[in-house]
Amino acid sequence: MNIKDIRYFQMVAEYKNFTKAAEKLHITQSGLSKAIKSLENEIGITLIDRSVKKFTLTEKGKAFQSYSNETLIKIDSELAKLENNLQKNNNLITIGLPPVIGSVYFAKFIANFSKIYPYASFSMFEDGSNIVKQDMENGKYDIGVIISPVRSDKLVVEHIIYGEMVLVVHKSHRLVNNKYVNIRELEREKFITFKEDFMVYNKTVNACQKNGFTPDIIFKTAQWDFIIEMVRQNHGITIMPKTILERYPTEGVVYIGVKNPVMKWNIAIITKKNKVIPEIAKNFLEFIMATSRKN
Repeated sequence: MNIKDIRYFQMVAEYKNFTKAAEKLHITQSGLSKAIKSLENEIGITLIDRSVKKFTLTEKGKAFQSYSNETLIKIDSELAKLENNLQKNNNLITIGLPPVIGSVYFAKFIANFSKIYPYASFSMFEDGSNIVKQDMENGKYDIGVIISPVRSDKLVVEHIIYGEMVLVVHKSHRLVNNKYVNIRELEREKFITFKEDFMVYNKTVNACQKNGFTPDIIFKTAQWDFIIEMVRQNHGITIMPKTILERYPTEGVVYIGVKNPVMKWNIAIITKKNKVIPEIAKNFLEFIMATSRKN
């Protein structure tokens, strides 16, 4: 059944005149008559009583008018919902990133961007850098944010933030008065780290192995605040981005510089090559790059 023909019928029934209805619909009167006749043939019902001079609906025509009017209202309502959802999707930005980056950096990026584009919406998917990288290679998100290094011929990589990692210890730890700590000095320590799919985990293990030992990791988690709390409870040590400690100072823990090697924590924005992303996501990328250059 052609919805357009039903709308034509509703217009004719409303005006009770083919000429006026045709003018309103911007079609010819003959075209309108053919559409109504086609509708009658399709549903097998005579809608208009053509045996009388005055425009008159048949009894079944009156019933069809009422029923089809309710149906069109429902259809229009669902179409409006669909259009609204499509509009929301056009303004939706999907982002994959590690939890620590979201809380430390991207909350501010999003808040400031939303002042310029108040209709923008965000969907955040938190995971370790290694998983985010794989997801981005598969085109899962519009934008990915990870800890470098990034090696992939499927991605476009832009570095935006540069920082360092530090050793975090309990306030009573034997190294608490040191300005810097050599990684080799941590051979007998118990480590609390991020999970294996986090780049911070890789950096920690690699730094230790370069100094001739494998770290004694007693606990792994995806939650940076839980790691800090474990250190505060004096259950072990951790290596973590300095920015976290500066942004969220915690009583009872101390952070110390690390050397041999100096451990960097650089953040990169990644996008999939040749993937078409919404215009709003492009605007957000440009906003991040511009803001990062200023800082």
